[in-house]
Amino acid sequence: MPNDISASDLVRRFIHNRKACSCGRKHVCRLKSFLVAEDRAETLIPGLLDRYGASDVHFISSESDMDRLGSRVFSYLSSLGYRVSSSVFPPESGFICDHVSAGDLLIHVPAQAQVLIAVGEKTVCDLAKFVSSKNRIPLIFLPTSASSDTFSMSEAEFTENDRRIRLALSAPEIIIADLSVLQDAPSDKTGAGLAAILATLVSLADWKLSSVVSGTYFCPVISEALSSSAMRIIRSVENGISPRDRELMRELISCLVLCGISADLAGSSSPIRGSESCIARHAELLLVSEDITGISFETLRGISSLYAVRLYEYLKRAELSFEDAASGFNDIDRVYFHKELFRVFGEDEGRRILSAFGGSNYYQQDARYRRLALLKDGLGELLSSVCSDLPSSSRITALLRSVSVPFSFSDIGLIDEEISDILIWSKELSQNYGITRLLADLLLLEQAVSDICAS
Repeated sequence: MPNDISASDLVRRFIHNRKACSCGRKHVCRLKSFLVAEDRAETLIPGLLDRYGASDVHFISSESDMDRLGSRVFSYLSSLGYRVSSSVFPPESGFICDHVSAGDLLIHVPAQAQVLIAVGEKTVCDLAKFVSSKNRIPLIFLPTSASSDTFSMSEAEFTENDRRIRLALSAPEIIIADLSVLQDAPSDKTGAGLAAILATLVSLADWKLSSVVSGTYFCPVISEALSSSAMRIIRSVENGISPRDRELMRELISCLVLCGISADLAGSSSPIRGSESCIARHAELLLVSEDITGISFETLRGISSLYAVRLYEYLKRAELSFEDAASGFNDIDRVYFHKELFRVFGEDEGRRILSAFGGSNYYQQDARYRRLALLKDGLGELLSSVCSDLPSSSRITALLRSVSVPFSFSDIGLIDEEISDILIWSKELSQNYGITRLLADLLLLEQAVSDICAS
């Protein structure tokens, strides 16, 4: 797929593609339409409602998003004679996506509602996905910031007992981006979106690594599309173009939508959730336990992408001994891991993790020996291929700095010991094989983490 295709055109190609991919699969995109408006996005909605034959609409937003766009949408549809009921939440900082909020929303959606229209950010979108799935009502979503890659995903994140769980739900059928609104979003929201784009490049590297070492499915078409779109945005920012520039904002929101649908196309979150997401998730748990708030998961993924790339860079320059790695393995490592898991996460959360990921036992000796044999025959070539589109750690640092996004866990209140725990044990939060798993196989993870924390 050519590198000069815009992200918005790539999204439309994937939406309308009906042919089998060169990877051998026929990809299915649940998003039916993605529209980008220069301004007045609400004027596009009536034509879409006519397609559904809908006259009864339920509108979902938050108070802050009503000021940005929601009031315009609500008033415009009401003035045209549509019957519009509404659910308006407090500002997104004042509520969470949990089953209480979702249940309350579900109760207040009228039985006659034919289409849901949600205006807002990640939390509003996830709650609207829940209602859309439960009531089997199509969802039209209008984002008020380019802050997340989850808008177009067929899942939502719910908070339960201070931890995040992912639910498989319906994605929006239509997403409409209003560039005038996105340009005026708070800078930290746009910075979070750029951080998510950066993190995707780490996910793609891990995805390619996993396909070679573990034999998991990999699609070069999806990978190339995501990588080229992300790098176009990175180069634009590096060339001094402001994230508020209209054309760059068009690319940014389109690339974030492309990230979300890629998970559907691939049938897993592997294209956009790699070791950097596991690192970010572990960091989030520590931040919650220490009552440190106000840092989005996307921002954490941006920070985590820098640490993940430093791990890749460590492996490139490390002196390897496959014989030591093979002989150093002992099944007692599994017992030690269980103890450490309970120490870091607590017994209840530790057992939940063991239960969720117990099917992929990376501590089985025979499986580990097979991976080591495979790596011994071509680790250098593998790393060269995997890291070909991966920005250097210095480049990531400069980019995050340029958009005023934190680039170190110490900058957000974590100490070296906590950072070390995050990097070492984040590998247990995913079934996917990535850079932390690879270093653990080579018995280099602890030394790599020590070097990173000391630098």
